[in-house]
Amino acid sequence: MRRVIGGQGLWQVSSVVDLYNCVSVLTLLSIGAYDLRKIRGDIHLRYGHNGEVFLPLSSQEVISSSLNHL
Repeated sequence: MRRVIGGQGLWQVSSVVDLYNCVSVLTLLSIGAYDLRKIRGDIHLRYGHNGEVFLPLSSQEVISSSLNHL
């Protein structure tokens, strides 16, 4: 964020990293990422659906999405 505010822009790393950096700047929220080489199976980027549940990595707490707050 400091780079963007200072007029320096973002570094270009890769399409995926650039994407979450842009989303972080636009929403002012941090976004985490994982090493793709350690991910098994296919990856799909999509919008979440109302009522969908999410289990964060390294957590036992299930999060139920509610898009009503957007």
